[in-house]
Amino acid sequence: MKKKNKSTINKKENKEKGDLYEKFISKHFKKQGYTIAEHGIDNGVKDNGIDIIAKKEKEILFIQCKNWSAKSNNKVRDKELKVTRQDVQDYMNKHPMYEMGDYNTKIIYIMSENVLHGSAYHYIKEHNDKIKFQIIPML
Repeated sequence: MKKKNKSTINKKENKEKGDLYEKFISKHFKKQGYTIAEHGIDNGVKDNGIDIIAKKEKEILFIQCKNWSAKSNNKVRDKELKVTRQDVQDYMNKHPMYEMGDYNTKIIYIMSENVLHGSAYHYIKEHNDKIKFQIIPML
């Protein structure tokens, strides 16, 4: 019988923890009246790395979820925010209906604990009109 190494077990646990948090956040936005595309799958089209797309009237939120412990070494850095902005732009280019509909779009990093690196704070401050963050603890 083959033993699973600790790294494989941790990756699986982290994936499950992240998936649970995404479902929790999806429910949070559904309660606020948003239509949700979990894991960024919209009509069968993969997301380009976006966890959740939430739409309500003329607003579309591209949500990236992080269920990381503030005590861990995992931090959201400016580099990750730049990649997410590009992912959202690529997604919108593949779905021109969003631009034609004159939607107000935002990127939101939602975290169970504050895991923003200083570089991410600076980047968000510079791009506050298009990217935000929220801390929503998982209950």
